[in-house]
Amino acid sequence: MSNDGIVATIEVTTAAILNKLEKIMAALDDLKAADAAEAAANTHILAVLTDLSAKLTAALAAGDQTAVEAVAADMNARVAALNAAATTADPGV
Repeated sequence: MSNDGIVATIEVTTAAILNKLEKIMAALDDLKAADAAEAAANTHILAVLTDLSAKLTAALAAGDQTAVEAVAADMNARVAALNAAATTADPGV
């Protein structure tokens, strides 16, 4: 094989490698974005659970059955919303 043939082969191979690297980097960017979105959702869920726990603890300490029932209703509404979101989410996730 001549030098020109070798150079052409190297150029084609290099272009293919660069193309694959660009696809990998794009996929990595997508993964980073998904990870950030999941982290934000987890932070929000933790805040909601912490708030509900505090409300429930206060209601129980006060012996306030109405407040306990209100917290339970709030929790049930949030669970229903999460279930609805989960069923409409991308099944590939």
